[in-house]
Amino acid sequence: MAWLGVLRAPWSGLSLDDLHCLASNDDPALLLRPLPELMAERLPQLSEDGRRAAARALQTYAAASALRAAQPTASLGTWLEKVWLLVGGAACVDSAARANLNLLWRCLDRLPSGEPDLLGPSLVAALDKLTAQPAPRPAAIAACS
Repeated sequence: MAWLGVLRAPWSGLSLDDLHCLASNDDPALLLRPLPELMAERLPQLSEDGRRAAARALQTYAAASALRAAQPTASLGTWLEKVWLLVGGAACVDSAARANLNLLWRCLDRLPSGEPDLLGPSLVAALDKLTAQPAPRPAAIAACS
């Protein structure tokens, strides 16, 4: 499910038809296979936009693994931000959202055990303390345009 959410998100942008082709296509056996494997195998069956998006996602997936291997001591937030930039996430947010994402990356950087904390109470505790920056006031928005 997480993969499908990433692939449907604005930075990937696969259509529901393409997601159905990848993950279901009315074949329950497909649900047991890793989605990156299915993307590589079923790339020719996707729409033209879907092929581009899935290829970019596969490239990012490979680059993320290589980046983690090359920088095993990089903090979690720093690594996730690099992956988010690779997948094109920066093109999908405005400056206010980017400021909030920066807060999230720093929050993840401060997790005491890094990635293992994603499965434990440390992440929940850290996120409970995280607060978003206020939205820009309408006058500030008008001044920027």
